[in-house]
Amino acid sequence: MVEVSVVIPVHNGVRYLGECIGSVLGQTLAPREVLVVDDGSTDGSAEAAESFGAAVKVLRRDRGGPAAARNAGIVEAKGTLLAFIDADDIWEPGKLALQATCLEENPGLDMVFGLVRNFHSPETDDGFRSAYACPAEPVSGFHPGTMLIRRDVFLGVGLFDETIRYGEFLDWMARAEHAGLKAQTMPEGFLHRRIHPLNYGITHKDLRKDYLRVVHSILKRKKA
Repeated sequence: MVEVSVVIPVHNGVRYLGECIGSVLGQTLAPREVLVVDDGSTDGSAEAAESFGAAVKVLRRDRGGPAAARNAGIVEAKGTLLAFIDADDIWEPGKLALQATCLEENPGLDMVFGLVRNFHSPETDDGFRSAYACPAEPVSGFHPGTMLIRRDVFLGVGLFDETIRYGEFLDWMARAEHAGLKAQTMPEGFLHRRIHPLNYGITHKDLRKDYLRVVHSILKRKKA
């Protein structure tokens, strides 16, 4: 039986969280559980998630960063498959169904990705849109919001490194590649990634040194 656990980390993301959860609950393949991990929010994010009732389980924790929040959801998850989405993003309705079918039909495949459509949040102004351009076409690339993975396979690679505050998914993917995991990218644009002034990568530019540390670690591992 296909059972998907969806993990949504959130920190002060109440403005967009409802739309995100709505896109998860609106999937043609209903997830077994939706786990919203409130990472020390002070804006009512947890209460917004709880307003969805029994359809959403809310885990409250002190601020620990994206990796720690995702890990908290993973540890709690009961489904055979894991999916992730950030609290400001949106899924297309058929995302889980198409990817779950792909995994079911290809037992040798460990994880499936899709394309990303970046979009400017409606409230952004022309100045912001000029500074942070969005490609007109969907783009490929490994992103946690497009991934569906077998839970046992994910745990075999290990949890996200909580010491990395920016670039933790790149680090995890490097470990997955090193472990020989098999991935496939589907041609559908499954994820609508919202670009707005409060994006983590914009508000935490000082953490980009973590990203460079991850890249250095990957290159060192490949040389070895």
